[in-house]
Amino acid sequence: LIFLILNFLSCKSENKTDASNQKIFFKTSLAQWSIHNSIREDGVSPYEFARIAHELGFDGLEYVNDLYSEVTESQDKASAIKEFVSKNNDLAAKYNLKNVLIMIDGEGDLASSSLEERILAVENHKLWIDAASKMKCSAIRINLKGEKEIENWIKYSIESLSALGKYAKPLNINVIVENHGGLSSNASLLMKVINQVNLENCGTLPDFGNFCMSEG
Repeated sequence: LIFLILNFLSCKSENKTDASNQKIFFKTSLAQWSIHNSIREDGVSPYEFARIAHELGFDGLEYVNDLYSEVTESQDKASAIKEFVSKNNDLAAKYNLKNVLIMIDGEGDLASSSLEERILAVENHKLWIDAASKMKCSAIRINLKGEKEIENWIKYSIESLSALGKYAKPLNINVIVENHGGLSSNASLLMKVINQVNLENCGTLPDFGNFCMSEG
């Protein structure tokens, strides 16, 4: 439906004699995951993201932390993230693009049955909330993975998401959860978590092609 609407708008604009003066009513941002093969397999630097998005005509940038190996593999993650922020802020300014969000992967299971693991995961995600704030993003995207038993998954997800939401609120950052496999891809269960967290800056980032809950 979205594609059809966009296609209609595009055709409608092209048919107008004054199309060059028509300004589209929304802006678009590019998810860095769209070029992950180029980065992981073809050797393109993740810091080429802003240039590529600019050349393709996008207005905003949606980063993927896991594509920056110099950050995720660093022994001094705080310093590495600081460099990540500085470089990407400069590049966004150079190409007149807006930093929109950072997708967070590989920073621990927020719904783990282990309290120690959950605490570590929350602290790791806080570093990225700080980064998003310094980049003037509107949100970070997180995953709720770990526990397999439904009631425990709900309990631990609420606990971690609440902690992150409260930390992010004064920084004007939204914490949004993707249906990213496992129990998080069960829409009704995920909404139980969101509704019980009940924070204005906590919500969802739906992937309409990712409602499969089976392993693998």
